[in-house]
Amino acid sequence: MTMPFGGVNEKPSPIPGCPVHACKRAGVAPGKRVAVLGPGPIGLMVLAAAKAFSASSVAITDIRPGNLPLALQLGAAHALDQSRAKSTAETVESFRAVFPKGPDIVIDCEGLSSTLTTAMEAVAPGGTVVQVGLGEDRCCIPAMQAVLQQVHFTGSWRYVNIFPLCLSLLAEGKIQTEPLITHRFGFSQPDSLKGFETAAAAAKTGAIKVMFSW
Repeated sequence: MTMPFGGVNEKPSPIPGCPVHACKRAGVAPGKRVAVLGPGPIGLMVLAAAKAFSASSVAITDIRPGNLPLALQLGAAHALDQSRAKSTAETVESFRAVFPKGPDIVIDCEGLSSTLTTAMEAVAPGGTVVQVGLGEDRCCIPAMQAVLQQVHFTGSWRYVNIFPLCLSLLAEGKIQTEPLITHRFGFSQPDSLKGFETAAAAAKTGAIKVMFSW
């Protein structure tokens, strides 16, 4: 869904319903240390939403470092390049290097067995793990770790009456979506095809958020 802000002639911007809802589900609040797995469009907006919710510090990581500079621009305190990590343990250690006691909240925007394992092993005792990504239909998690550390694990699905809060955050400038928009296309058949091809080849085109507007 898109909506213009400030005037009818402005280009439309995405409404970050899913990321804002995820941060609400996670209980992001002032003083919380937050880790985000995956700086795709959703992960980057989760980062922005966590900052809007006054998280004290946000770290974000990925095995594909291309979007990490933008993560820093959006307010990440730490953008961790894990392209050379050989195991989930190495990624956990990278989080512990910046959050010695572990992050209070980990939001997984990938949804893979490997990322959920990282989340469960990195989060602070009694912390919260929220799964947003749906990379795999069935994931394995370290159940013993979750039980012994008393981890709160929850899913986050879409919006659930979150639009009024999203519009308020956008109107107040607490979340900026424009930096994520790398490409814009019209709705003609050639434009639509080019837009989807651009998004599908993100590694080559550098696409993050592809928008269609009229």
